[in-house]
Amino acid sequence: MEWFVTALHTFLTLLVSLGVLFSRTRIQHVSILIVLLVLLFGIRHNKGCFLTPCEHKTDKPTLSQLGQAFYLREGTVEDAVFEEILVANLTFLHLLRIASHSVLPLNDIF
Repeated sequence: MEWFVTALHTFLTLLVSLGVLFSRTRIQHVSILIVLLVLLFGIRHNKGCFLTPCEHKTDKPTLSQLGQAFYLREGTVEDAVFEEILVANLTFLHLLRIASHSVLPLNDIF
């Protein structure tokens, strides 16, 4: 069961990341922004992602621990802090993309 939760967590993470990187229309921008803000406030309110406690039931590393091993050189931070930083960075990147698409639409660039 824990492997299913990790796979679901990975799928949702990839889905949100790809949405941030490849959204093109205003409706997509707004819907991704709403999802990111709900995730950001949910992580802050619940002190972590709601799927992370389900992953701690076995000895395998969680998705947050794998992300920390990939992104951080030394030391560790709490899973909740790492998840919050990651979602905040995605939100900032998405807001930059929305602002850049407002100034110069994507169809004019390519």
